[in-house]
Amino acid sequence: MIHLYVIDFFKLKNTHGLDTYVSQMFDPLEKRTKEIKINYIWINSPIYKGFKKEFIQGTSHFFVPGNIASNSGNPKFDFIVAEWLAGHVKEHKNIIFHFNWITHCPFAHLLKRHIHCKTILTKHCIPWRDLITDSFQVFLRLNKLFVSNESKLSITPQPLLNEQFSFSSIDHVICNTQIAKHSLIKMHDYSKEKVSIINNSIDFDFLNTQKCSKYELRCKYGFTHDEQIILFAGSINERKGAYDLLEVFDQIVENNPKIKIRLIFAGLGNHNVLLEKTVNWSKITITGTLNKEQLYNFYVMADIGVVPSYVEQFSYTAIEMMSIGLPIIVANVDGLKEVVPNGCGLKVELKLNGNQAKINREDLNKKLLHFIENKTESKTYAQRAKLHAMEHFSSKKMIEQTIDVYKKLLVRKSMVGSQPYIKDKFLVSIILFCNNTERFLDDCIKSIIGQSWKYFELIIINDNSSDNSESIIKSYNDTRVKHIKNETPKGVAYSLNIGISEAKGKYVTMIDSNFLIHQSCIEKQVEFLENQSDIALVGTWSYIIDKFKKVIGLEQYFIKDEEIKLILPFKSPFSDASVMIRTNILKSMEGYSNSYAYCENYNLWRKIVPNFKTANIPEYLTYHRIHSTNNIKEHIQKQNHNALKLQSDIMDNMGVNHSVEELLMHAKTNALHAKQFFASKEKISELERWIDKVMKHSQQNYNHPTSLINKMKEYLLYDHCQLNPSALKKEVILH
Repeated sequence: MIHLYVIDFFKLKNTHGLDTYVSQMFDPLEKRTKEIKINYIWINSPIYKGFKKEFIQGTSHFFVPGNIASNSGNPKFDFIVAEWLAGHVKEHKNIIFHFNWITHCPFAHLLKRHIHCKTILTKHCIPWRDLITDSFQVFLRLNKLFVSNESKLSITPQPLLNEQFSFSSIDHVICNTQIAKHSLIKMHDYSKEKVSIINNSIDFDFLNTQKCSKYELRCKYGFTHDEQIILFAGSINERKGAYDLLEVFDQIVENNPKIKIRLIFAGLGNHNVLLEKTVNWSKITITGTLNKEQLYNFYVMADIGVVPSYVEQFSYTAIEMMSIGLPIIVANVDGLKEVVPNGCGLKVELKLNGNQAKINREDLNKKLLHFIENKTESKTYAQRAKLHAMEHFSSKKMIEQTIDVYKKLLVRKSMVGSQPYIKDKFLVSIILFCNNTERFLDDCIKSIIGQSWKYFELIIINDNSSDNSESIIKSYNDTRVKHIKNETPKGVAYSLNIGISEAKGKYVTMIDSNFLIHQSCIEKQVEFLENQSDIALVGTWSYIIDKFKKVIGLEQYFIKDEEIKLILPFKSPFSDASVMIRTNILKSMEGYSNSYAYCENYNLWRKIVPNFKTANIPEYLTYHRIHSTNNIKEHIQKQNHNALKLQSDIMDNMGVNHSVEELLMHAKTNALHAKQFFASKEKISELERWIDKVMKHSQQNYNHPTSLINKMKEYLLYDHCQLNPSALKKEVILH
């Protein structure tokens, strides 16, 4: 039996498409008790002050009095929720947690630490597409990348990282449309094997219960029979195209006084904006939120349905209108193009100019009039749309496809420790530096001892710690652990050099006690270096965790050698605790230097990167702990000073002559407030000239292609410094 736990926000009313999905998908599953035991986890529940489990008609309901995976005032709240749920479900097998909100997905990291389970997300939106109204210039840049056939840089653009953070903890994603799947794979490099396409669907039996005719319903709701009703159903905002529709409606009323028409807005939103934008108040009806029965009545009463969204992964409104037999006009964008095929509805284009997106209002005007004036043709469109919806959007089909995904997910074997067998087992030297970090030292050592690659020596350099670090180290009765204690504090560089001199392994990796490593980290790095004999050094991506080991973010690094060489003058290209180096190369270097306090690793990378090929594995194999006692925070000013000094030395070696003013500007690219500093066009122009200057020397030194130089420049401007790209001047159509 599958024990399914559906995670959703608590709500009293069915107010939007996601609520429709939850009811259409999971309500019927409650009856299939032999193969699935369904449970609900209601987030942000106001019913109880504390946590509460109730049985309602044989189904378990878990009420959580707060939000999860959020920056709430209680950093331990997610742990409390995970432990509470584990106490109720951990004795079960075949457990699946089904998420419906992308924002909840980071909670899956904690669930997997407490419960042996699988996680799945039905992806109801494409968050970066919503930037079309929230941050238009950023949207244009991402959309350009989305539609381009060119290869992109090997890390995720900054605006997508939060979205990718959510996906990183999920075992499988259900997308509603092809465009959603394409976005997941193209923009996030998500594995095709971990994605399914299952259309949102509805129960047509419910539609058949609507017995009243259009005439009867208009009498009931007080509408006349001689006017044609145009219906908009959904959130009333700019992105849904509500204001574009209103303006076109006003134009039709003014230019065609003999046509009797009414526009109905059904849904939540800023209704005052509608009233401010129109003078035809008597011909506009605003209903507010309707329940499902009322909404379906309005579908029956209406003559034309309009879904003019700027972006839309999938639209329950569209398939409901089609299923009820309502002629429909939609924007020719995203999932709407898939939901409403040609011949089943009329489509209008969306224009993107330099500053904003707008529905092609002339086109919408023309097509609304076409349906208004050609009732026979509009009826033909409606009939074709209804047949299409009945064939493709049945809830029974959606349920069976989803159950199939559940079953396949449970039988899929874990890939942890399943790397190809390496014939010659050999020693890896792991060097761990610690200085008064007893709070996190034990966790760090445990993550090393638990590695799937067992052939290692752990050289712990204890820099004369005055806390309980020595006792923690000595508690490990493992012959692979070697403890070296400095009788007086010597610092990071001195200590790591001792570790390097003692290293006997074929490969060396350094780690700080603030970090943890994934159980397959060493094995995967060994496999990579064994298979890539020309690579001298390899790092990985990292999860960011807080002091409670809760995953709170991602750290990505460029994975290709040519990208790493380009970014070196601007930032450290590797995570400090995820680098494995060939021992012979490491020992040929001058070792660590005390000249760059808190930048010791960066200084080592700058010696290796220009002379050897390096890489990063695009997997999150380390955990970087951020907390208030990190040295990097206590000495941030000194670290920034030494990092800039180091970058100046790197540029000197490249042959980049730079003034004091240029170096200060370079420093600002790494500042927290770079966006504010480069707020003016003049400052951005100066920055572009500086980047061009550095990139010119990189291109000369390494013969990089111009296309790569341009992409790296774009990354530095728009992701590293978080500036907005220049507005497009040419009007384009969104495809």
